[in-house]
Amino acid sequence: MGTSEQDIVLPEQQQIKEFIEAFIEYLKSMGAFAKKIGETEQKYPHAFQMMAQMASPENMANLISKAPAEIVAKMLEFILRASSLTARMQKNLNALSADEKIQLGNELIKLAENVSELMRKAEETSAEQKEEKVEKVEEA
Repeated sequence: MGTSEQDIVLPEQQQIKEFIEAFIEYLKSMGAFAKKIGETEQKYPHAFQMMAQMASPENMANLISKAPAEIVAKMLEFILRASSLTARMQKNLNALSADEKIQLGNELIKLAENVSELMRKAEETSAEQKEEKVEKVEEA
């Protein structure tokens, strides 16, 4: 079995092929990223408006006054971490090295997991408080 000229990939051709493959994967990744953010914004438009308003000291004070102290402390921690991470993203994502992008992605995913866990705990606490109220009413 002989090799034809078409079967031989020259280094320059290989570099061009790798560049095109990387560019395609980059476009798909950025497209998926933008699409997911848009879909999330469509699914939760009110929440996105609230996130935009969270920078307001009045809104932050209102939220803090209504939430349990443990939740407030964790949320403030998460907000500060999210601000730091998104600032790094907004600077210029392309300026980050591949390792920095992976680290940033992992940190964002971990933050999302932490917020999910806090939300689960808050829901459990809320359910327990409702049960306690019902028990008190029944005892009266």
